[in-house]
Amino acid sequence: MNDGATKRIELAVREVVSLLVLGRYKELAVLTCETRLTHETIQEAVESYGRTLIDPPESSFKDIDVVKVKDAFPGQYSLRFDLYSVEEGRSDLSLECTLIDDHSETSSMRVEIDNIHVL
Repeated sequence: MNDGATKRIELAVREVVSLLVLGRYKELAVLTCETRLTHETIQEAVESYGRTLIDPPESSFKDIDVVKVKDAFPGQYSLRFDLYSVEEGRSDLSLECTLIDDHSETSSMRVEIDNIHVL
């Protein structure tokens, strides 16, 4: 993966995680065009976990579990990112996303949330 893609992936993950931590589920649904999960589904996944999400440490953004999707056009990446909570630190709750690098004018990639669940 090139450095440009790595930076764009990190920016997209930061944006999604920030909206999750702030509980801005409707904004997150707009960002993802509710492609796979509605804002209600996202909210239910977080709230049913029963912990308070917090911003992850800076180092966690350098350790994103990401795989390039072979032969996808435009370029796509599948990733998993561990979320953090007040009660646990690194939690068992995970964010799974597909990022689409459609080379739009924005610095981020298009985001589709595949799942938010306990591993």
